[in-house]
Amino acid sequence: MLTIQKLLDEIIQDFGGPISETVDTVKAGDASQPLLGVTTTFMATVPVIRKAVELGANLILTHEPTYFNHRDDREFLEKDDVFQAKSRLIEESGVVVARLHDYPHGMARAERDPSQDPFMVGLVEEMGWEQNSEPSYPYRCTIEPKSLSDLAQEFKEKLALANVRVAGDLDLVCSRVLLLLGASGINVHANALQHFSADVVVTGECPEWETFSYMADAKALGISRALIAIGHQPSEEPGMRRLTAWLRERFPEISVTHIPAEHTVRTL
Repeated sequence: MLTIQKLLDEIIQDFGGPISETVDTVKAGDASQPLLGVTTTFMATVPVIRKAVELGANLILTHEPTYFNHRDDREFLEKDDVFQAKSRLIEESGVVVARLHDYPHGMARAERDPSQDPFMVGLVEEMGWEQNSEPSYPYRCTIEPKSLSDLAQEFKEKLALANVRVAGDLDLVCSRVLLLLGASGINVHANALQHFSADVVVTGECPEWETFSYMADAKALGISRALIAIGHQPSEEPGMRRLTAWLRERFPEISVTHIPAEHTVRTL
């Protein structure tokens, strides 16, 4: 009998074995129960949990937190009505929620091979840029020259986005693109720009006083650089879909379904 915990242990071993400090732990539910089915998602939101129950799955593998902060700390939420209702939903459903963040992000580092990063490769595939990315550095892409405005529109169309956020000259001609996904931060963005000549950084999200401000100053100084923020979820959901395919291949006897997390941020 395959239990949920046994599956989690096998996944961790496939990703290089346990690491001492990680957020990739069981967040809710009894992992000793038999595994009935798996769902993957960018984030275990209430609609995702309800859909998993509808599908008959009792394990949700989520990339991002369940309780609204990176380490899923709950002390400050104990009296919060949203937290209480969500926790009650998970408990009554009988599902187990486990995080899969550090291990898949570490695949490239463990293999010393950036092409093993499922999140970078997933977005490259979603954009149809397989022939545009460098094999050793899939986050570095050389595309047909186009304006920043047109490039932003391409991301909107291919990822079905209602909007993106942009900093820089909309007429800037872009051909060298750095895909620095999620919320990697100004340190990663600035270091990558120092090492790789690029016209535009594409990220998930960042504080306005970090890379957005950096790009505003670059424009004011006449330095041709720009930023496109496509949203954290759209930047990493393709990676979770890629991991879903890996899970199906690795564990063919198990039902594995990907449930896209709704892009919850709207611009009115």
